[in-house]
Amino acid sequence: AGKITEEAKQITLLTKAFCKVTREVEGVEAYLYGEGPSREAVLKIISEEGKGLPVYYKGFVPSMYIQQALLDKQVIVLLSDYEGLPIILLEAMACGLVPVCLNISSGIPELVVPDETGMLVNDREDEFVGAIRKLKQSQELWEKLSKQAVNLVSQRHAMPVVTNRWLALCRSM
Repeated sequence: AGKITEEAKQITLLTKAFCKVTREVEGVEAYLYGEGPSREAVLKIISEEGKGLPVYYKGFVPSMYIQQALLDKQVIVLLSDYEGLPIILLEAMACGLVPVCLNISSGIPELVVPDETGMLVNDREDEFVGAIRKLKQSQELWEKLSKQAVNLVSQRHAMPVVTNRWLALCRSM
């Protein structure tokens, strides 16, 4: 979910990874939300490599509706080359989605602790597919990671927590 672009997001590689994982792991569906300059490339990959596979481009979703779109999903995938602290990752984790992210130097490791609040992978190929397969095969693991993802966001990033931290900082100055 987000900007459909090559820089940072590597959206064509992500789309190809979605085709691969839906081909190799039975019962997996993949959804792309967003808009951007690489939209046509994404649609071409889905129509060619993803033909007949459950890979869906859903287009732009206004920010006030993105959480509703996420609530019936189970995993958020972020395989970008670089990121800061992605808001969509926080929103998805707050909705109970388990993050599967590329292991990059960024704010992601603040949120995704391997096998505690999500999964980090080192490639968009076999390791990514393996992580999705592992979550698909173990409802217990998915539930554990989902609960801990929600807890992390509510304990560290919820509005009252962040507001109190800002107030404490302002008072200390």
